[in-house]
Amino acid sequence: MRGPNPSGRSHGPCLVALCWFLVFMSASVYMHSGNVFASEQIVAFDISRTEMSLAFTGVYVVGAFFAPVLGYLLDRYGARNVMLLASIWFAMGFLALTHIDSFLPFAVVLALFVGTGQSALGQRAASQLLVHHFDRRRGMALGIMITGASVAGIVTPPIAVYLLESMGWRDAYELFALIYLIFVLPLIAIIVRAHPRSAATVPASILEAYGTIVVTKTFWRAVLLFGLIEGVYVALNGHLFLHYTELGVDSYRAAAILSATSGAALLCKPITGWFIDRAGTARATLVVTTACAAAMGALAISSTYVPLLVSGVLLGFAFGGIIPLQATTLSRHFDTKEFGRAYGSLRLCTLPIAGGCVVFVGWLYEKTDSYVPSFVAFAVVFLLASGMKLMTSAPPLSRAASAGKTAFQ
Repeated sequence: MRGPNPSGRSHGPCLVALCWFLVFMSASVYMHSGNVFASEQIVAFDISRTEMSLAFTGVYVVGAFFAPVLGYLLDRYGARNVMLLASIWFAMGFLALTHIDSFLPFAVVLALFVGTGQSALGQRAASQLLVHHFDRRRGMALGIMITGASVAGIVTPPIAVYLLESMGWRDAYELFALIYLIFVLPLIAIIVRAHPRSAATVPASILEAYGTIVVTKTFWRAVLLFGLIEGVYVALNGHLFLHYTELGVDSYRAAAILSATSGAALLCKPITGWFIDRAGTARATLVVTTACAAAMGALAISSTYVPLLVSGVLLGFAFGGIIPLQATTLSRHFDTKEFGRAYGSLRLCTLPIAGGCVVFVGWLYEKTDSYVPSFVAFAVVFLLASGMKLMTSAPPLSRAASAGKTAFQ
């Protein structure tokens, strides 16, 4: 009896559901529970909040530098093999964290295991799976997948509080390890099918493997564009609540604006994916950068609750589709056999730009005692980016490629 066809209609929804679950879990076990557990970890290790922040920074930096290596491994050995090993690695890390009693080993293990495991089992590896499986509806598939992170941001914090109060963070980490060993590992083994080996087309040397990517203008345009968008969004996340309260909005209403922004971003992800599939990456990029400029302008001129709420919703819609736009753009401009390397390189290369945006917002506030100049500056930059047309149209699908795809794909 023949097994399920990996490219068949029935396998596509299963793969999207699995990728959604992987992204949800990856965001839940660290990103949206780590800050909840940090309150008890600070007490357990007798450390300051600054030291705890350094541990979180270590995870981010390790993940950024590991991203190109991960991309190489995904292209050379396939997502299935990498994710199976990463499930065991990730679980080992959580189990190790439950037995550590001092801060320095905790921070090192957290960075090495979580910084790498989260990437290998989260959005980047899942994107690789969907890029290889989908073509005509690739943007929609990626948009649905990334909503897993948004849903995790909504439901995880109260669950993390319950786990912390009922069993403590060490037992919670042990639970996370068991979930990855008992549920995630078998799901990957059952649902993810091995694609034809591409090792023959991927040079054995990592430096040689990236040579054809880093010399292309398209890649550096993507670095500039997505580094700017991601940097602005990260910077604003750390300052918008302060901006709202400084304008006289009470804390609960300020939090409501942030929730509205998150809700709009959640709705925008599949919508952006749908739009990319129909309009193309160049037009989608133009719409996104123009919307970002409009959101910055709206924030700059708003000073009371209702206009700020509208601006927050516009902000969510503008920035919410960045992940499906990133992945789809790179997958259209680079061969699927080198997508992992291109996507992995993007994260590392955008790190300086994103970090610079965060520093810029804080520096300009200290100089002007207001966030409005930052909003105006970013609005101008986004308008220039939309006018420059940083991303050109991707090569169209061939008739042969389109004919071999199912309706869902």
